[in-house]
Amino acid sequence: MEATSLRSVLRDRFSIDFRGLVQKYADTYPENLDQPSKGKVFYQVKDVHLRKTYTPMFQPISDTQVLYFVEGNLKQVIFEPAKPASSFQERMLTYLFRIQGSLDLRPCVSGVGDVYMKVVDKLPEENSEREVEDIQMDDYLLPILYEDDYDKVAEEILKTYYPEGHPVDGRKLAERMGLSIVEGGLVDHEDTYGLICFDFSEVKVLCKDGVVRRLRLNPGNIFLNTNKLKNQRMCNSTIIHECVHMYLDRHYFFLQRMSGLKATAYAARKERNYSWRNTPVDWMELQADKIPAHILMEKHAALAAIERLFSEYQGSRDPQTVRAVIFALADEFEVSPSMAKYRMVELGYPEAEGVFNYPDHLPVPDHGCAGIWRKGITYTVPEKDIAAILKTTALGDPVRRMKYRFVENHFCLNSSKYIWKDGRGKLRLTAYARNHIDECCIAFSTRGRYSGAEYDARMAARGKMERPADKYLCHYQIDAEPGTTEYEEQIEFYLDDQDRWNNLIDNLPHDFTLAFTKARKELQTSEETLGFRIGRSQKKVSKIITSKDPKLREVIALCIAMQIPKKLSDKLIKLAGKSYEADPMASYFESWLDMCGDFTVEHCNAVLVKLDQEPLIDGEFD
Repeated sequence: MEATSLRSVLRDRFSIDFRGLVQKYADTYPENLDQPSKGKVFYQVKDVHLRKTYTPMFQPISDTQVLYFVEGNLKQVIFEPAKPASSFQERMLTYLFRIQGSLDLRPCVSGVGDVYMKVVDKLPEENSEREVEDIQMDDYLLPILYEDDYDKVAEEILKTYYPEGHPVDGRKLAERMGLSIVEGGLVDHEDTYGLICFDFSEVKVLCKDGVVRRLRLNPGNIFLNTNKLKNQRMCNSTIIHECVHMYLDRHYFFLQRMSGLKATAYAARKERNYSWRNTPVDWMELQADKIPAHILMEKHAALAAIERLFSEYQGSRDPQTVRAVIFALADEFEVSPSMAKYRMVELGYPEAEGVFNYPDHLPVPDHGCAGIWRKGITYTVPEKDIAAILKTTALGDPVRRMKYRFVENHFCLNSSKYIWKDGRGKLRLTAYARNHIDECCIAFSTRGRYSGAEYDARMAARGKMERPADKYLCHYQIDAEPGTTEYEEQIEFYLDDQDRWNNLIDNLPHDFTLAFTKARKELQTSEETLGFRIGRSQKKVSKIITSKDPKLREVIALCIAMQIPKKLSDKLIKLAGKSYEADPMASYFESWLDMCGDFTVEHCNAVLVKLDQEPLIDGEFD
């Protein structure tokens, strides 16, 4: 279900909209607007645009002050005295309105206070050195956090609830925030690590006697799924993750409740396909995923520890030292090595990127730079990204590509100084290359990764790997340390998921229409959803699926929209009696199908139009 904005709630539930407010202001206080020297004046609002929202994050639920700056374009009509009524002057004027009101978001009350308006000359200036109390919320009542704000929020949480510093005990933090912890084995949402309730709800748990029972949860309960949380550090970070949801997102959840969502309805769904959709839920989960590391490894304490540990190695930054520092940090702050690594990178130690890498689910030997490792740079890439890299970078030039070999997940210069063959004939980086990676390997800019989340109107749930409504996934992340229970679980999940895909493909009917319909239903994707993703109506989707001779590009569009693996796409295309191998855009089609979930149909059409090629779907989006 789509998240509801504050503007929508004000309009739909309380009949308050910006256009109406501006018109009422112009009718009631015309003297505050431009007045002619003579004549009678009227104003008609033509359109309004929201310029800025100012809603401080640190506010009580019972009295949340909301401030909007709205730009209104008004038509001024002047009737001059002693002239016929049909004689008048018109001109367009633009004003900036400051609109302030208050909300009571408590479920038992849910109301709005008086609204105050005035005309202002300009927007208030941003505080270039803003403090944590200056953080604002957006129109969904979610905090707007910049990169520097994460440490500020973490410090505020620690100062308020955990002043003694690290290591941070999540259970004590939750207790001090007035939250209580309930544990059990979830039945319906086995992939969920934990959840926090904002309203009364129920979950199904498997009791010790083997009987499944309903467990009632109260607002402020953190539920921990003991089936997934196999070690104390994972359990601790999950508790803090849920505490962050309560701290940052309570206004958002109460707003969704105010919008009329039923207490038992799901407000959102889990996503785990690396497809960033820029939705409120995406941003909410990104923040809740990032801040626990800033709490568990508070900036000043972590920096002091890192410098102290490096000094014990005489300031050396070689890969062996960096790995030792990462594991020492993990033990000192009681976090996972992967969290310690990425916190180091965030705090200005990019050389940590060179250790503890598993791009293709297998370890890559640690490596480092002879000089300074530049921020935001990685030298390691997964094999699955090679095709995209060759198509989108200068490595696509065959002459340039011949200078490099892909060795240990690096594009390395083809020289015996950097590459050697082991006893089995496998290419390896030399010891020199691993310590001078910047000298011989191509550097790539890194980008963030986003975790999956599950929400309903009452709770936020932390989980990984699979959607509750969709057991099939196209992307995997095995980021746990080898040898741990979590690592084994991730490997098992990957194998199970591959079996599911293979079983689906092997049992498809030999008719395209029947095969596509079976795949669509297995993935629980409606024709309406596919229509939305390709920018067409459900009727258009049905027409493609049932056609005796569907167009190749339209079939490809549906496969991209379904976000399925290339092996299933190839099977469906073949059943449709089509092949893209001879198409001039074959390499692009192959890349898009191979990167399921990373490209939308709209993206692909934009690329094809740029290349003066026929789009996957003709015409403008509906």
